[in-house]
Amino acid sequence: MQEARAVLPNDRILARTLSEAYRRQGQLDQALSLYRDLATLETEDHQNLGLLYGEADSLELAIDHYRRALQQDPDRYQVVYSIAGILLIQGKLDEAIAQYGAHLDSPDPDPTLVRRSRARLREAYVALSARRAGAGDHDGAVQALEDRVRLGEMEAADYHTLALGYGRAGRFGRAEDAARMALRLDGGMTIARLTLANALFEQKKPEAFRHYTAFVETWEGDPKPLQLAQDRLRRAKQ
Repeated sequence: MQEARAVLPNDRILARTLSEAYRRQGQLDQALSLYRDLATLETEDHQNLGLLYGEADSLELAIDHYRRALQQDPDRYQVVYSIAGILLIQGKLDEAIAQYGAHLDSPDPDPTLVRRSRARLREAYVALSARRAGAGDHDGAVQALEDRVRLGEMEAADYHTLALGYGRAGRFGRAEDAARMALRLDGGMTIARLTLANALFEQKKPEAFRHYTAFVETWEGDPKPLQLAQDRLRRAKQ
């Protein structure tokens, strides 16, 4: 194949085939070099270069070629998905979420990419919520979590994260509902018992102390939450 490449340096199919062979062997420089001899780059070439540069950790070059591919073929949603993945790696969560959402909203979405996009979106919304909470934007953090809820497939841990977000935002009734849902899905999630107790306590509901008691009796982790529950139980008895 090398000999054929020397005879036909501008053969696009041959260049792609040989480049992919080099990529599979981890020889990325050789794989990239094969595209430099081509007089023009077609959509598939830009997509392949995006993949190669991404694997070489040249993420900005990868995005540049992916975007050129989209300029030539805006309906190439595998490229949209690939751009979103790079943005997620770069920590550009808002941009990544927009890209994943663009694929979900496409008129003829690929089922596999939809499934993968939804999974990545769930991760991205939780990460975005944590970032906003760390910056003191608790309402924004809750909004990101509520966007995650709309994607479905919620597990107990997801509802507990939502309950914590509502609690930080001072929305204790919503925190109570989310914590109850977490416990409904996983009755053994002891930390969710504490979160429920805290939400009830802030609403001055006596039921809080029943959950504090249950938490104290079963918690085996970090002593700080245990001390909080014990302190509130002691004050209730005074």
